[in-house]
Amino acid sequence: MSDRSAPDDGSDRERAKGQEGLSGYELFLVILGIFLLVESGVRLYFDFHFATIARCALLFILAALFIVGVCKKSSVCMCIAMIILTISLIPLTIAVVMLAIDLIGNKKELTTGTIISVVLSIVAYVCTFLACISTFVLRKQY
Repeated sequence: MSDRSAPDDGSDRERAKGQEGLSGYELFLVILGIFLLVESGVRLYFDFHFATIARCALLFILAALFIVGVCKKSSVCMCIAMIILTISLIPLTIAVVMLAIDLIGNKKELTTGTIISVVLSIVAYVCTFLACISTFVLRKQY
């Protein structure tokens, strides 16, 4: 049993010592969940396509799993979020590698739009990777 697991006598587990009783992993996932909700809403508003609706629906579900999983300390929500993140990390890795190959191979002029696209892709990749680690750790703790 980990330090943060609920005791066997049926009482609640000990609250974390962080802000609002959340550990760093939990706080990261809640902030990421809120960011995903905002980002998907903005994407849906400015870029309305059927593919965008599917992506936004997945982001809404993932954000809900993060927030509900952390608030309820649910290992099932963390497990589902962990599976979705692990599956989504594969195409995201391919996209980042293809973007790097495209930038290096074509030797085209770097514009502001290209630089912003690269930075956002790398930030999305790092956040997804860190979210995977957080869900693995929290799944083990819950």
